[in-house]
Amino acid sequence: MMLFTGQLDAKCQGVVLFVCALLLTGAMQAHGHSLSPSETVKAYCEADYLGKRLNYVLGEYGPTDKLLSWYGVKDGNESGYDIIYIIEKYKIVDEKIFGDKAIVNVDYYILCTSSAYEVVLRRRVEREKIEMVVVNGEWRLLWPVSYPRVSVDVGIRNVEKFVGYYTNDPGKKNEREQCNDELALLQSIKKRIEQEQAQ
Repeated sequence: MMLFTGQLDAKCQGVVLFVCALLLTGAMQAHGHSLSPSETVKAYCEADYLGKRLNYVLGEYGPTDKLLSWYGVKDGNESGYDIIYIIEKYKIVDEKIFGDKAIVNVDYYILCTSSAYEVVLRRRVEREKIEMVVVNGEWRLLWPVSYPRVSVDVGIRNVEKFVGYYTNDPGKKNEREQCNDELALLQSIKKRIEQEQAQ
């Protein structure tokens, strides 16, 4: 039986250092990221669903900007959009990790699209393949998801905001009436969703 004397020859020291480095690297990979790729995407989708991407202010970062690859690396934030998707829900399908890159698939249950001019009804499920990268030790979305994807309630509040703009401008009567029609349509969609969920 051999007793440990506190001294290792050079070869053993090299092996021990190598094994420690491997263990440390594994521990860092397992615990180094505060959120997994799918958890990061879920945080992004939830903030988007609640309308956080619609509150764009020039020069300010929103909660979804902080989950994008360029945040804290270079200047820039997401610009405003003319169209938004009104969704019933979203569902994280799966994630695939390839070292410091990943893909997260998300199904969006889209009810319609909405703009300042019209609501287009087109119910469908659309799968988005979201590319992820590691930036400063955190998983981030490489690009924003095209068009904000918000709840019916957020869509209604967004159109109400336009109605408010047009109400104060007597020259915008047609736009105000158009927005009121959009508002009525979104409210009917909300009512139908509530009836479906009650069944």
